[in-house]
Amino acid sequence: MKRLLAMLLLASIPAWADTWITFGGVSDHFCHGCGLNNVNPGLGIEYDRTDHTKIIAGSYLNSYNRTTVYAGAAYQPIQYGPARFGIVGGVATNYGLKVPVIAAPVVSVEYRDVGVNILAVPSIGNYSGLVTINFKIKF
Repeated sequence: MKRLLAMLLLASIPAWADTWITFGGVSDHFCHGCGLNNVNPGLGIEYDRTDHTKIIAGSYLNSYNRTTVYAGAAYQPIQYGPARFGIVGGVATNYGLKVPVIAAPVVSVEYRDVGVNILAVPSIGNYSGLVTINFKIKF
């Protein structure tokens, strides 16, 4: 069911739009002795809705070695050269949260048809914070 939902979200984005394919990347968790997964393969899509807003969806192997399916948006109103700064938020499965809503600061660096997204998630309760880097290419 989760994969079907992700496929429907991906298929709903217009093919003519500014669209990026994202690839799961690597993480560095603040708790180095907690046995968390720092290699996060996955596949996603970003659709440039406006100059400052992206719609996102995809799936990846999370810190707990479970498949996460996510959907949401990024708002990045600050730009300095090829870097955009803002926040990303949405829903994400398989983190054991009562309400699967996640928000984090994000920096995207894009040059022509390649880029990276860098997210920083603070430690909250029993969850270790992390910095993660994902790679992307433009359609």
